[in-house]
Amino acid sequence: MNRYIIGIDIGGTSVKMGLFDRGRFPEFSAEASVLTRTEEGGRFILPDIAEALLELLRGQGIGIAQVDGIGVGVPGAVISGEEKDTTLVNRCVNLGWGVKDAAAELAGLTGIPRVEVLNDANAAALGEAFCGAGKAAGTGRESLKGITTVLVTIGTGIGGGIVRSGRVIRGAFGSAGEIGHMKTAPQHPFLAELRAAGADIEAFADFEYFASATGVIRLARAAAVLPDGGKLAALFEPEIMDSGTAGSSGVKVGAKDIFDAAKGGDPCALRLRGFYFDTFGVGLAAVAAVIDPDAFIIGGGVSGEGQYLLDGIREAYGKYVFHASKDTDFRLAVLGNKAGMIGAAAAVTEE
Repeated sequence: MNRYIIGIDIGGTSVKMGLFDRGRFPEFSAEASVLTRTEEGGRFILPDIAEALLELLRGQGIGIAQVDGIGVGVPGAVISGEEKDTTLVNRCVNLGWGVKDAAAELAGLTGIPRVEVLNDANAAALGEAFCGAGKAAGTGRESLKGITTVLVTIGTGIGGGIVRSGRVIRGAFGSAGEIGHMKTAPQHPFLAELRAAGADIEAFADFEYFASATGVIRLARAAAVLPDGGKLAALFEPEIMDSGTAGSSGVKVGAKDIFDAAKGGDPCALRLRGFYFDTFGVGLAAVAAVIDPDAFIIGGGVSGEGQYLLDGIREAYGKYVFHASKDTDFRLAVLGNKAGMIGAAAAVTEE
């Protein structure tokens, strides 16, 4: 009789779930999704997941007794460890959750006793390390013995996850790998130029304030008023909306537009590019000073810039990193939006 595991990725808009035959992992046997209902403190989320999950199993003709466990990635810190009796979600603001024993609740709703809950970025990091860009030769966790990878996701914010020898480093309070919340105070001519022009740019902020996709757009919006704003000014003309992400035409300005302006040789966009990569280089050099990873895996929406992004980060990293870590590899994530499901399911296989 085949054995199965389930990987679930809970997002602020939808929940994705994947069913895996353990003998063919990480190949998907089936997938399903359900809307994330965050009203009333998110009390509908887990019951909705349980209902969709059980329907998925029925549709595949699989009994609950054939399921070895469920892995769940959540957008918040998760407190867990061998010395703790329970796994607790320590607030998921996007879901409306406070402190919640999501594992016990989902186990009760589904009748599947083993439920592993982890942070969604950690789930994606485990997926990429185990089955994606970080995968070493061979199969199974043994092939990852001694290898450390750090996933860095660049989107609305900056997410991160650390995997050592095929296992996620979660930390005592579930916040290991939250590199987007490192505090940074970059000193850079471009930033000084923006402030001199009256831009309201914080001097001391989270890493993601400058380095996320939102950060790139924030900086470009501020730079649009400079005398040589050029292409950046055109992107936000004829007026900049309060959101800072759309012009009056209603067409959203994305990080890709800013990088395209730099690729086209726009002087202001090139200075912004230099600041962005320098900030990233300093940030990852700081991570390397503590973790000293074999590889940084770059994912998230901005990773669509591909080799251009990778080369820029690698070059800046080389300027700031401690010499012993200068040979750290840089790779692009390959699993896309399936990384969270695969990594969550992989967490069930941890012995």
